[in-house]
Amino acid sequence: MLDYILSTNDLRKPVFGENSPLKFENRPVAVKTGTTNEWRDGWTVGYTPALTVGVWAGNNDNSPMAQGADGVFVAAPIFRNFMDQALKNSNIESFPKYEKEETGKPILDGTLEMNEKIKVCEISDDKYCLATDACPESTRKEKKFFTGHDTLWYVKKDDPRGDTPKNPEDDPQFKNWEKAAQKWAQKEKDFSDSQAPKDDCEESDFKDYLPSVKITHPDDDETITSSPFSIKASLKAGYGLKSAVLYINGSKKDTQDSSDFSYSYSVPDSQKNTDLEIKIEVLDKNGNSTSSSIEVTTNIL
Repeated sequence: MLDYILSTNDLRKPVFGENSPLKFENRPVAVKTGTTNEWRDGWTVGYTPALTVGVWAGNNDNSPMAQGADGVFVAAPIFRNFMDQALKNSNIESFPKYEKEETGKPILDGTLEMNEKIKVCEISDDKYCLATDACPESTRKEKKFFTGHDTLWYVKKDDPRGDTPKNPEDDPQFKNWEKAAQKWAQKEKDFSDSQAPKDDCEESDFKDYLPSVKITHPDDDETITSSPFSIKASLKAGYGLKSAVLYINGSKKDTQDSSDFSYSYSVPDSQKNTDLEIKIEVLDKNGNSTSSSIEVTTNIL
């Protein structure tokens, strides 16, 4: 596999371009470049099935070269000239054919998806939880999140084809590798800035969406002087309103399913010139309930 990766120009193009000194038209040549900190050393090491060559470029006193003096610029041209001369009269040799092997592990097979669409609910700005029945409908969405990790998250370095690590943090290098992976992801435009949520949504995350009811007419302690009189209420139910039930002195009078509750009540003779309790109970589609009540006095001839 390494022979294939290092000798395939299409795999180098994203970094070195189509026509770098590492591109050999007529024969397979595996090549790897390297550059040390502050451009003190530039390397190009490559091979064919019959010949291996390493080229170093730098200053003998270990002083830095010019900024940007990567191995592909300072060592690769020398490597290329040497290989062209050394191989011009030799037979073309090929590396053993690479047969792709499927391991069943995306991290090893090169099929790992690091940007995943996940069904979530938005609790507040840029704060999400994993969607459940506890989510109000208006908060539901499908959003891209970065779900990738460093290699040690997916495999054990001593047994890469074995079971996925249950506790990747047990590896002493995990924190260092993970920090670098997350830092890299933050710089990449293709990845979401947000980390995927780990916790399921609960109703306690959405307290503002729990049902509420306010009787807007008549006022509490108001005196009613005519019959019929109107009873109105404002209802809220973030999970969807299932029912709003009106009670007068504990007796059920009406059931509605509209957020603008309105009812005209004709006062019977037995309730004239007395006190009335008006109560509305609200039930949402998740089974949450609440109620509100007021008292009025009737003064009706």
